[in-house]
Amino acid sequence: AHFRYPENLFQIQATQFARYHVTDPTTFFRGTDAWQIPSDPTYCADPAHATASACDQTNPSGEAPKIAPYYQLLTLPGASTAQFQLVTPFTPAGRPNMVAWMAANSDPTGYGTLTVFQFPSDQTVDGPSTVFAQINADPTFSQERSLLSQGGSNVLFGDLLVIPLGDSILYVEPVYVSSTQSNSVPLLKRVIVVNGNSVSVGNTLQLALAQAVSGSTPPPNGGGGGTPPTGTPQAKIAALLAEAVQHFQAAQDALKAGDLGTYQTELKAAQDLVQQANDLAQTLNTGSPSPTTITAVPSASASPSP
Repeated sequence: AHFRYPENLFQIQATQFARYHVTDPTTFFRGTDAWQIPSDPTYCADPAHATASACDQTNPSGEAPKIAPYYQLLTLPGASTAQFQLVTPFTPAGRPNMVAWMAANSDPTGYGTLTVFQFPSDQTVDGPSTVFAQINADPTFSQERSLLSQGGSNVLFGDLLVIPLGDSILYVEPVYVSSTQSNSVPLLKRVIVVNGNSVSVGNTLQLALAQAVSGSTPPPNGGGGGTPPTGTPQAKIAALLAEAVQHFQAAQDALKAGDLGTYQTELKAAQDLVQQANDLAQTLNTGSPSPTTITAVPSASASPSP
């Protein structure tokens, strides 16, 4: 069972930590090491917000809303099992690169523990705004966006997700298409995965992941069926993640149908596959600098949400 860590409490804690993580008094008062929760780069890309004051480039006080925290089932660096975590990234104040990310444990064991992973100062990790600009500048997606927006349709962007995988960071961006008519329902049309400088566009998360990790498209069954993945380590990671996606989908279908037994079985299978991919990714990053870890536990007044 999982609990939903309160998002409003987490946002308050993350906002305060962005400033008060600094322990040196001089640095603190100068504000030279202040962080911030980055603005949502997809906000102004939504046609509904195009005329908002926050999207007016001539408005010096305008600022898009901050990225909302989101839940992930992930294995934290140094951990051995996947956990249900509420996650948000940090960027330095006034700069676009990502400097750290915070996770709040939403599992019964360790519920409410806040863990912050800070990137080494000699590494530059692209932040959400840089990655979103990279997505829009990609020739493949630019062409597909033009095609999808024809015939009275709008292209809408979902939440830009920062997903830690071993010592690497993947960005995932779902893309929807909605009719310009009122009360239309957006349909998922593309999924974009950004892995370093590589932008991969697929009709599904499975296809985009495979292209991002290995540069190739997996077979329709995602390499599943119990057959061990073969090929390069990158190809093995792609196959494991593709199979995990299938199990996650099966778990969601079982949950909707009220079949809790199948839900637990499929969820466990997906977690095991993600763990295998994470272990393999860590072996590829052996010798790379590890993030600095700072752990804090909130007050006992924090309680799980239903």
